[in-house]
Amino acid sequence: MWGIDDISETNVKTGRYQAFDQTVRVKTPTETVSSDFVYYDECGLYDLNQKIIAANLYDSGESNTFTEKKG
Repeated sequence: MWGIDDISETNVKTGRYQAFDQTVRVKTPTETVSSDFVYYDECGLYDLNQKIIAANLYDSGESNTFTEKKG
């Protein structure tokens, strides 16, 4: 609604692999490559065709800040 992506789309756990249907330019924390996949093997920021992804030890359950109001 506000143009803000879900945290799971912009923050991934290291060790994740993502394939694409075409070759994209991927700027990793240490280098820039052209590939049809990305392997988030380093902590840091990945730039995928102008979409920034943060790779770290993120865990959606542990990082959940939502609290349900009871009563």
